[in-house]
Amino acid sequence: MNERYLAGYFEHEKDLYGAALEAREKGLRLHEVFSPYPLHGMEDVIGLRRSRLSQVGFVAGFSGLLGSIVFIYWAAAFDWPLVIGGKPMNSWPAFTPLAFEVTVLFAGVIAIAALFVRSRFWPGRSQPLIPEATDDQFVLVLKELDAAFDPAAAGNLLTKHGAVKVWDSDTLMELDDSKSFGEKCCICCRSSIKRKIGWAVCILAPVFVVTLIQAGSRNYSRPNLVWPIQMADDPAFGDYEPNPYLSAGMTMQLPPEGAIPRGYHPVRYDTTESSLARAGEDLKNPYTPGQEVLDRGKHVFETFCLICHGTAGAGDGPIIPKYPNPPSFRTEQSLNRKDGEMFVIISRGRRNMPSYASQVSWEDRWKVILYIRQLQLGKP
Repeated sequence: MNERYLAGYFEHEKDLYGAALEAREKGLRLHEVFSPYPLHGMEDVIGLRRSRLSQVGFVAGFSGLLGSIVFIYWAAAFDWPLVIGGKPMNSWPAFTPLAFEVTVLFAGVIAIAALFVRSRFWPGRSQPLIPEATDDQFVLVLKELDAAFDPAAAGNLLTKHGAVKVWDSDTLMELDDSKSFGEKCCICCRSSIKRKIGWAVCILAPVFVVTLIQAGSRNYSRPNLVWPIQMADDPAFGDYEPNPYLSAGMTMQLPPEGAIPRGYHPVRYDTTESSLARAGEDLKNPYTPGQEVLDRGKHVFETFCLICHGTAGAGDGPIIPKYPNPPSFRTEQSLNRKDGEMFVIISRGRRNMPSYASQVSWEDRWKVILYIRQLQLGKP
């Protein structure tokens, strides 16, 4: 049997709602509803099921995410691995931007494609339209289900609910009295096969050309590219080895003139009496004789000084008389020595006493002086 359509045109949306409800209650087939703006709740009135495009979009997006991660991992770790900055081949944080883009691409493109396929909007096909349906009126379209469809009764139903015009057609919708809708809008459909072939060529030709160029230009024997090589395979040189990349052709560079090493405290005095007198005025002991400081001073004294100066600082250490007898710390000259003077003597050395600057740290030299002061007071 031929398709038969009946369209009612309404000026108010409330009339459209009423006609759609009664038509559905009487078992009429509601083919479509047209409106100048969205009608909330109309999908429930005409029994339209919830769109499944969101589900299609989710599945497509998840497929794009999973597929992109697998492809990137395969390309980066197996097919054509590249060493970039020493990162591992499966560095997944680097996959995130591309995986996100492919997810959005798949979800958007496949959802739109599904919409066109479900609506049967594909190249070479024209969708019949209802005359003036998208202008400024509300249109309810009924479709004949079987021979029992009564156009007169359906028309009365539409008129009863305020239809200002009822349009009826036993085939395709007519745009005017002289030419059918199919004759006016589907002229191009007469060559639909050619149109479909043309669309297929337009879509597949670029894919074929790109694939051919890629397959023909790739050289599988070429070694992988590695960049930047300095980060992944940095040439190493020993401290005392020649180095062509640094000045003077050596790895360990000379310090600038006048540079002072970190943590180094220069001693700018000599051991003459005048210089020692200035050191006594200028240098002050930064430590106070607390228990922890004295314990450290005693340990340094017993390690480096006791062998010559003796346990009590009397100049009777175990190496005497094999070594010249040093002065006692309790002589008037030693008692009158200031901390700064003693610090310079320990650092520079004097007469038979060598310098201990290379063996005793700057801090320990001050601490051992405080312990010597305790020995001078008879408090070992």
